[in-house]
This record gives sequence, C-alpha cells and structure tokens, in this order.
Amino acid sequence: MLDAHLAANGPFLLGKTLSVADFYLVMLMRWSRAMPKPATAWPHLAAVATQLKARPSFATLYQREGLTEWA
Repeated sequence: MLDAHLAANGPFLLGKTLSVADFYLVMLMRWSRAMPKPATAWPHLAAVATQLKARPSFATLYQREGLTEWA
C-alpha cells in the first residue's frame, strides 16, 4: 500500500516535501531487512530509502549509533 501511495503521490509520503514521516518510514524499513521480502523490494520504498540514506545526517546517525549499511 505504501509503495502504491508513493508511486501515485510521491516522491515522499506527503508528496513533494520531505517530512519526519519519511524518516520514520525509513527506520521501519530498516527493521524489515532480514524479512523474507524486505521493504526495499518495492521500488518506490527503495527510492525513499536511497534518498534519505544519501543525506549527511544519515552518515552521522550511522556513526553515532554504530550502525552498518543495509540494502
């Protein structure tokens, strides 16, 4: 449902404007990485994750929290 919403209304959850909801979405997507079909298997969800993970703030987050990259 979220991928279809992004396809029709994106590129972000609330349309053209990045919001806190997108950051929350990417956090939830990270939790799905070990599931049989992770959230990044859907193209529009994957695009949101790619855009947000490219932000400098994500590099800082990864460093502070000791996180590793995920697909």
